Amino acid sequence: MPFKGTDLLLAAAWSMATSMSPLHEAFTLAAAFVSLGVLAKLAARRENDRTPKINELGIPTTVSLMTLSKIFADIFAAGSPSHELLTAAAIGLPALLLFVVWERYVSWYDAPGSPPRRKFWWGIVIPDILAIAVLFLYYLLRYGGLSA
Repeated sequence: MPFKGTDLLLAAAWSMATSMSPLHEAFTLAAAFVSLGVLAKLAARRENDRTPKINELGIPTTVSLMTLSKIFADIFAAGSPSHELLTAAAIGLPALLLFVVWERYVSWYDAPGSPPRRKFWWGIVIPDILAIAVLFLYYLLRYGGLSA
């Protein structure tokens, strides 16, 4: 059994993940979604791309897509969806569309002749916080509160 240490590590991670409170799970999931979104955008950069790398930190569409997939995974796992899950999907889909429009029209500076650059507050910080807030709103609806 060469993977005994790995099996022990996986068992410990599974035990920790299944015993998390909704608050800890929401923070962990939000951190995972943000990290995956940034890594995906960095991996998708073209070689010799001269745009600032800070542009890759604006990930509200990616985070909201992952949140929406979590909502639909919960709906399919439940068999017959509850009112809370359908409400979350009804909130998540317009939020996704809002973030797509936001990233397309609000997030960028218009400077002819220079590489595209995101606005720091309106293109990175505020949209990311709003996308994470949608995830927390889903957890609030799904689990009836975020009490630890």
